[in-house]
Amino acid sequence: MLFCKNIGPTGERKFPHFMMLTAAGIKPVSILLATMLLAACTLFELRDAEESDAATNLCPPVYNPDDVIQNFQRSVSLLNPSCYFESFVDSTYLQEFQFIPEAGFQDSPLFGDWTAQREYEFLTALQQYYSDDYEGREHLLILSNGVLVELGDSATYHADYQLEMFQEDSLRNYIGSIHLKLSRQSTFQRWAIYYWEDQSVPATGSWTELKAMMIVQ
Repeated sequence: MLFCKNIGPTGERKFPHFMMLTAAGIKPVSILLATMLLAACTLFELRDAEESDAATNLCPPVYNPDDVIQNFQRSVSLLNPSCYFESFVDSTYLQEFQFIPEAGFQDSPLFGDWTAQREYEFLTALQQYYSDDYEGREHLLILSNGVLVELGDSATYHADYQLEMFQEDSLRNYIGSIHLKLSRQSTFQRWAIYYWEDQSVPATGSWTELKAMMIVQ
């Protein structure tokens, strides 16, 4: 049993009241027990701090459009649905999220009412479907030839993408172009994606195809 939260009004630690006292003071066994207890409490506090730092490093605050793109790319490579979801607009923005699938899927009812919540569901399904790595390698989203243009409270981003997904002894590539529009929220000055258009490359799998495969399962 640990009493790590037994803190005094000025922030000092208070020892549990089970210490055995004698006329000469605290017995040595109690001193040893208190020392071990303090060490355990410190260990838990350091671990909590490390976990908090790790979460912050994965999905740091977004102060400009480039931060959004980096978080977006990192969250896909690591298959982190929470960080991925943070890349898209929510109800505090003027715009609603819109996804335009590649040409082969534009008549599909699956993408008729696609929302940011559906993006979260997609990456959650992807996380559950694929293994964490293959031969020590993580999944990888490569963005190349990127062009980012910022205009006041809005921005556009266009790039070619290659999404490498590993599972057991297989590698699947999804290749195409991505066109994004971003907006800055007026109150908190937070940037996020509100528009995503996917364009495929002939004879290759596209990001749209991967979304359709994950959602219909």
